[in-house]
Amino acid sequence: MTAAKVRRHKKSVCLSDAFVLGHSSGARGLLNTAPHEQAHAPFAGGPNINGRGKTTVRLPNQFLIYVSDAASAAAFYGELFDAKPEVLSPRYMTFDLGGGVVLALWSGKSRDLDPTTPRNFEVGILVDGGSSEIRAIHDEWVAKGVEVVEEPNEDVFGLTFVISDLDGNRLRVAPADH
Repeated sequence: MTAAKVRRHKKSVCLSDAFVLGHSSGARGLLNTAPHEQAHAPFAGGPNINGRGKTTVRLPNQFLIYVSDAASAAAFYGELFDAKPEVLSPRYMTFDLGGGVVLALWSGKSRDLDPTTPRNFEVGILVDGGSSEIRAIHDEWVAKGVEVVEEPNEDVFGLTFVISDLDGNRLRVAPADH
């Protein structure tokens, strides 16, 4: 199911009526069921969370990246995505990714940033167009001076590469699943 199709479906589920996201059944199981089945999928077990047997879990709609300087990071991402950020404060800026989803840059926790700390996540950018489009994006970003930390290579999901932003956060470009 594509992200666009997911956005058109119900945005929340009750844990007592559905399995816990991340359970061994996997989050994809819920997203790949029809909307009328999502609210009635079998519960995989777990506590009665709020005393009434139900609690609401919403799909992620904000991806927050800690940066040392929000303005510099916004310039970097703006150039990368050819987009303009919404400036909410000098330390917090967002990019509207559509469908109510935002990429947020926040320097409010910059004192906690340690460049030597390994990053345990990647921001994924899934693109249509196959290998030729992925190589074109790579070449465009290299021409802009972006640091490539993993050169284009074939992996289980196709051609992919990884870049680093100014604070060492990683962005992976890979083919969209269809």
